[in-house]
Amino acid sequence: MTWNWHKNDKVYLLKVLEEARREIDDVLASSKWRFVTELLSKDIVTWPEPLDFMIADLPPSTSNEMFSFFDQIKDLFGVVIVSQPAKISTIGLTRTIDLLRVKQIPILGLVANQDGFLNRLEEIE
Repeated sequence: MTWNWHKNDKVYLLKVLEEARREIDDVLASSKWRFVTELLSKDIVTWPEPLDFMIADLPPSTSNEMFSFFDQIKDLFGVVIVSQPAKISTIGLTRTIDLLRVKQIPILGLVANQDGFLNRLEEIE
């Protein structure tokens, strides 16, 4: 079986696929946000009060999950940020720091993740 695609058909197909991807991304983001909300609402887990500490692996940059998390967790002593020391990471890191400042959440420290690597000779670079 062969397909006789015309250039316009391919462009249209790409547009349809891109729109479908965006809709799927929106649904996934919404469901992740709902999960975070439910997890922190004490309907699923009964959290002791006050919590001594909580480790939350949040996605980079500012996302619905991060907004939801910081809106639901009250009386934060502070946060420790983990980020990669790469130029591309600084964009998300800057947004995260700005969000924390707006929410008046103290930054206790910064951990540089993947700051070095082992090469084939097992030397740290």
